[in-house]
Amino acid sequence: MRLRQSDVFRRSDTCQSDPIRCLYVGNLGGLKRVHDVIQAVRLLMARTNRKVRLSLVGPGDPTPLRAFAISEGIGEVCDFKGYEPNGPDLFRHYAKRTFFCSHRKPRAFRVSCTRP
Repeated sequence: MRLRQSDVFRRSDTCQSDPIRCLYVGNLGGLKRVHDVIQAVRLLMARTNRKVRLSLVGPGDPTPLRAFAISEGIGEVCDFKGYEPNGPDLFRHYAKRTFFCSHRKPRAFRVSCTRP
C-alpha cells in the first residue's frame, strides 16, 4: 500500500496539552517485548507528572500485557485496540496520537518515540 499526501498528518501542538497520546503498532505477543513500551510510558508519567494515554494496536492476546500494565500501576491508561489492517483506519490511529512508540534491540535495547 502506498501512502497518499492525504494520509500524511503534521501536528503543530505536540505535547502542548495533556494527555500525551502514545501509540504502539505491532504484534502484542511476547516476542516483541511490548512490556518495555508499557514501562517506558510509566517512566514518562513518573518523570514528567503529565497525563499519558497508550493505545496498542495489533494482533495477539492482550491479556498478559493488560495484567502487566495493571501491575505497573498504569492499567487505566492503556487501551488495547486489537488488529487494524494497513490502511485508512490505521492511519487515523497515527493521526490522533502525539507519539508513535517503537522498540528495537540491536546491540542495546531502547524504546524510541517519534512524532507523527
